Order: sequence, then structure tokens, then C-alpha cells
Amino acid sequence: SLDLVPSTRIGNRAFRNRGDLTFTDASQDWGLGSPVNSNGAAYADLDGDGDLDLVVNNLDEPAGIHENHADRLGNHHLRVRLRPMDGRTAWGAQVTVRTKSGEQYQELSPVRGYQGCVEPVLHFGLGSDDRVEEVIVDWPGRGALGTTRLTSPTVDTTLVVDQRSAVPYTAPPPPPPPLFRDTD
Repeated sequence: SLDLVPSTRIGNRAFRNRGDLTFTDASQDWGLGSPVNSNGAAYADLDGDGDLDLVVNNLDEPAGIHENHADRLGNHHLRVRLRPMDGRTAWGAQVTVRTKSGEQYQELSPVRGYQGCVEPVLHFGLGSDDRVEEVIVDWPGRGALGTTRLTSPTVDTTLVVDQRSAVPYTAPPPPPPPLFRDTD
């Protein structure tokens, strides 16, 4: 019966990553503290400015759309769209982005909760780095499908990576014969 459905309206929570494995509650600052009954969220760059905006599904009222203004800080980003040879989504593809500040890694898995999904594009926030040294894509699937390596792609854009550009994995050489053998 409907009286068993949670009805207490509470504010949603959002946390700012402090960069040292700790987080600060930013719910009020980011406009998410108003009491509401929410069930699910998705994120995407809705306005094309390079940062991820948030859409929150609310019960008995319109969805909440929260615009991210991080682009005003002058930070950079790189979006990576993968095109596998079979034309499907490249589920499980592993992407590493290297900049002077370090490496970021993501695996493509766009599912978010029950019947939820986000855009199957990987978004890398680059902060003040205005250059990407290398993007490495390890393609998923059966067998040795390979790796794609791209150097110095343009930042603040969507990089489309086609699996046909992958270099096949090579098997490691067989181990050398043993130097010793059992004797009686």
C-alpha cells in the first residue's frame, strides 16, 4: 500500500572532493539542500560547456536540473567517445588520460541504478592542465582486441576513438627452458 512508501522530504546530499581522499558537504552551496523526495539522478553536459550538470528525479514534482558552473573557473576537460567495431557500446573499455599532473582512469559502464543510465561518454576533468600528453584505450571483449594510443589530443573537446585504430595485443614470449632439472 502507498502508506508504506517513504514520505519524509529531506535534502539531497552532495560532497566536494578535497583532493586528499576527504570530502566536504557542499549540499547547501550547490542548491541541493531543499527538502524533496528524490529517487535517482543522472549527469551529463546539458549545456555543452564542458562540465557535468545534474538531473535529479523527484517524486510528485518536476525533476531538479542543477547547472554546474565549474567552467567559470577556467578549468579544462576532455570527453572520450568510444566507437567499437560492432557498433554497440564499448562496455568495459578502459581509458587512461595522462597529463603533467598525473593519470586518470575510467572504465566505461554507464549504468546508474535500477533502469538508470548516463551518456556513454567518459568525461575527464583536467583542472588547470591545458594539454593531454596521451590517451590510452584498452578495448574490451573476447580475444586480443588491442589498445589505441593517442598523443596530444585537443582539450576542451570530445575525442572520438575508433576501435579500428587499435594495435592488437601480442602474446608474451614463451618462457625459456629451465636451467636446471631434477636428477636422481
